[in-house]
Parts: sequence; structure tokens; C-alpha cells
Amino acid sequence: MRNTLAAAILAALLLMPLQLTANELDPNLLKNPVRITGIVLNPDGSRVLGAVIDLLESGQTTVSNSEGVFVFERVFYPRITLQATSEDYETIKIGPLDTIQTGSESVTLTFTAVKTFESTIVITATREERLLKDVAVRTEVITSEQIAKRAAVATLADVLDATSGLRVENNCQNCGFNQLRINGLEGGYTHVLMDNLNAFSSLAGVYGLEHIPSVIIDRIEVVKGGASSLYGAGAVGGVVNVITKQPTRTAFSLESNYESLDGEPGGNVRGWGSWVGREGHTAIFAYGNYSSSEAYDRNGDGYTDLGYKRLHNGGARLFQRALNDHALLEIGIEAGHEDRRGGSDVDLEPHESDLTEWAETYRYTYSVNWDHNLSGNTYYRAQLAHTQTSRDAYYGSGMDPNAYGETSNPHTNLAFSLGHTIAKHNLLAGFQ
Repeated sequence: MRNTLAAAILAALLLMPLQLTANELDPNLLKNPVRITGIVLNPDGSRVLGAVIDLLESGQTTVSNSEGVFVFERVFYPRITLQATSEDYETIKIGPLDTIQTGSESVTLTFTAVKTFESTIVITATREERLLKDVAVRTEVITSEQIAKRAAVATLADVLDATSGLRVENNCQNCGFNQLRINGLEGGYTHVLMDNLNAFSSLAGVYGLEHIPSVIIDRIEVVKGGASSLYGAGAVGGVVNVITKQPTRTAFSLESNYESLDGEPGGNVRGWGSWVGREGHTAIFAYGNYSSSEAYDRNGDGYTDLGYKRLHNGGARLFQRALNDHALLEIGIEAGHEDRRGGSDVDLEPHESDLTEWAETYRYTYSVNWDHNLSGNTYYRAQLAHTQTSRDAYYGSGMDPNAYGETSNPHTNLAFSLGHTIAKHNLLAGFQ
């Protein structure tokens, strides 16, 4: 009898918190829970199965059934925000909504999901914004979400090397020179663009793939082969166009990773921050990146198989909407410094070693972009970018004191394009 009574008292104590209503815990919540129901639809009106629905205020999650219907049984929040996510569709967010705005304890919501493929806009294939489904030239898109899911992806070289049909190849065990191959063709047959402009001069291109941090990339558009008609004979292999981020919300991110190769340490620290004004007319995006790796001698012969590398860069961009949101001005500045070396006796001065390839590079970029929609059918775009690359280097053997060198390479890009749409046809004119 005593055991039974003790068990009953213990059960009552354990169940007592469950009897408290939500408003007793927080007076701002509803006294009685609300039942939320909704439907997830395609643009054609058909139901979406398996969409994940999140109630952001409470962290509750559910999934739409075979009829596209979802239910949250007990919601105590007077205002809610719902977010629907599906593998085949864009993420959709609705809210905040008043759960009892009609005096009812049940609210029905309808989502209209848009297929990601149909809503993706690309530029590279036609030099103007077109829906991916309407582009005749095959274009592959690597999104920022896909990049974020890949581990230890710090630079553009890391991203591209993990993409089918692309290969980032290390061509020198001392200086670490790499190149991007598309469809097996050498790097000289590939154009790498930043926001539709040639990203690198001949000097900067030697190590340029590792100078673009992944944190600034919104997406990468890849056209394999057949791009020479728009980008010149140097693009026989293909074109890689890096589209940089344009902030849509105030946020901050910091990431780091550590690597070890047979005990030789390496790693990366990278971060970015964005600020968007209340009306969305002004935005700022800033980033920083630092990566390093130690020299590595696999077979112990005294010569590096991988040279050491120290790289840090950063930058900021200002976005300003104008002319009643019909125009966008973008101003950017970026700076970077890299020190890399390979060969023998990397702890000594370059001319004191038997063989050394060493390069210290400084790179500064200034850019201005102006986009203006004159009407629903006509727009023009003006772009100016200037990059100053300077490099101190030593390439020599036999303790040669005269193997030092200095190189300075300014590189300026100016582009203008005017586009006009007539029915389903697009006319494009411009120069670069």
C-alpha cells in the first residue's frame, strides 16, 4: 500500500509541469492553443509531398502528407512565421501571421512552391540574365548552399576541384602553381570571370584560383566548351563565372577548419558580415580570409613535394539602390597578400638554399558596377574594375644571388552592355 501511494505521489509530481498552460509560463503567449493547418502547392495547383514545414518561433517541425497537407496541433504563439522547404523547390517563408485574426482556432495557409530549376537565373551562357530552363547552351550552377555543404572548402580552387568535369591540377611541387582544366584542356583555354569580367591578368592568374575565398561566392556558373563565340578564342575549354554575394539581410558568419598532412599542420579561418538598411536601399558586405599550410616532404629527400603557403585577404562592398529601385550601384574594394615557397631549406634565405621557388604577392582590386532598368524591356549595365598585382620572387638554384625579381602588373576592365527584349527575342549590344 505504501509503495502504491509513493508511486502515485511521484507520478503526480512528474506530471504536474505538464498541467501548466503556456500562458502561465509566459503571459505573452495564448491561453488556449491554436491548431494550424496548411497546404503546399505547385504553381499548377498540384500537391507537394514531403515538404518540411518549420514554425520558426517555437522550433516545431512537420512534413506535408501525400495530399500536401500539414498540421501543427498545439501552437501558443499569437504571431507565427512558417517556412516550407523541399529538395526540388525554393524555400518559402510566410509571416508573421496573426493566428487568431479571424477569431478562429484554426488557420489555413497555402504555399505556392516554385521549382529551383525553373527559378534559377544565369548570365554566362548568353551574357544577359535568363532563366536556366530557357538557356540553349548547357550551363551548370554551383550554389552557395552546395558550397556550404562541402567540408574544408576555403577557396575557389577547392570548390571547382570538387565539381564533375573540372579539375584543379598542381603543376609544380615547389611553387605550387595550379591550373583549371575543363574537359581535359589546359588552363590557358579556360576563362575565369568575376561578375562577368575577366578576373585575372596574366601575372595574377598563376595563383589566382586560391585568391578568391569561398565566403564571397553566391554561385558559380560553368559553361563547358563552345563559349568562344562570346568570350574569345581563349575560352575554347569553357568559362567559369563567379557571381559574388549581394546581401539581403543583416547577418554574420565565422568558420574555421584544421588540417594535418603527416603531422604538418594547416587550416583556414574565414568570415563575413552583412548589413542591410531598414528599407533595403543600402547594404554592405565585408569578408576576411586567412589560410596556411606548411611545407611537406613526402619521401624525405630534402625537397618539398608541397611548398608552404600563407594567404590572407579581405574586402568590402557597398550596394546602393537608386532611381526608385530601378538602378543599383555597387562599389567594391579588395586586398590580398600571399607568401608561398618550395624547394630545399625553406627556413633559410632563398639565395642560401640549393633550390628555391618563392613568390610574395600583393593584390588590390577596385570595382564599380552600375545596373539600370530603363523599362520593363530595356536595360543597360556599366562595369569598371582595376586590379594592381605586384610580386617579389626568387626562382633559382645553386645559391644564385641574382635570381631575385620584381614584377608589377596593372589590369583594367571596362564593359558596357545594352539589352532590349522584343517578344521572346533578346537584342544585346556592347563592348569590353
